[in-house]
Amino acid sequence: MTELLVAASQTVASLPLWALFAVGFGTPLIGLFGVLVGQLLVHTDAQEDDRRGRREELMRTIRWAAEKAVDPDPKTAELGVASLRALGTSPLLQTEDQDFIDAVTAAVVAPAVEAVEGVTWWNRLRRGQR
Repeated sequence: MTELLVAASQTVASLPLWALFAVGFGTPLIGLFGVLVGQLLVHTDAQEDDRRGRREELMRTIRWAAEKAVDPDPKTAELGVASLRALGTSPLLQTEDQDFIDAVTAAVVAPAVEAVEGVTWWNRLRRGQR
């Protein structure tokens, strides 16, 4: 039996000290690095999903406000125009969205301006007035 143990101990390879430390500490550190990178990617994706969800909600609200702005009831139309103006200051709003809000507001406000001032919207634009 002792001869078997002596023979087994002579055939076992021993690693240098640096290799033991590399395997002992390197493997968990590589695992930790992988977890941190994965967490960063998931966090970035979650932020993008949140931003997309907020923008979709903003677009639904803009549609609602545009529908209210063209309502025949003056109070409802006033509510829609006020909502569009308030939505125009949203940080999620992009340039093309602001152009849409401006166009809807102009379309709603233009008839009232024409009625009061007696000037057509086209003539005001040609003179460079807004």
